[in-house]
Amino acid sequence: MMNRVALLVVTLFLTSCSTMSKEECQTVNWKDKGFEDATEGNPVHLSKHTKACAEAHITPNRPLYMAGYNAGARQFCNYESGVRFGKTGRSTRSICNGPGQRQKFIRGYQKGKQVYDLNLQISSKESELYNLDKKIKKARKRSNATEVDHLYREKELINSLIASLRREILRIEQ
Repeated sequence: MMNRVALLVVTLFLTSCSTMSKEECQTVNWKDKGFEDATEGNPVHLSKHTKACAEAHITPNRPLYMAGYNAGARQFCNYESGVRFGKTGRSTRSICNGPGQRQKFIRGYQKGKQVYDLNLQISSKESELYNLDKKIKKARKRSNATEVDHLYREKELINSLIASLRREILRIEQ
């Protein structure tokens, strides 16, 4: 039984790393696949697709894939996409490296990444608030008014910081 579970886990892991299924490899339009990879902000995945399609004995059509990828990159690599991509927190490594593409995209990415980082800070502060609420309940059960008062003041400070972070996001997005 244990060997079956281990085999299932390994199989699931290996298939989750694959960029394409055997069926996809047999029917894919390589130009469309390249375009899709680029417009999703992915680096060139040709070697990964080659590995994924090896079992189906299919070799990706490099010229078609790259033609699609380059067309997708021209569409994707702009300021607006940079903002959207930055808000995901993903790395910009290996994308938008064509002439004239990188500067506009990176400017947008930096703006979006600032929003992403501020949202992470807000999430962290909201977790702190959740934990403070638990501490307040415990302090009330112990009838410790001084501790409850201190925790409420700490909660006010965190709420104030969250409001400030949200204002900063609005300022950046203008």
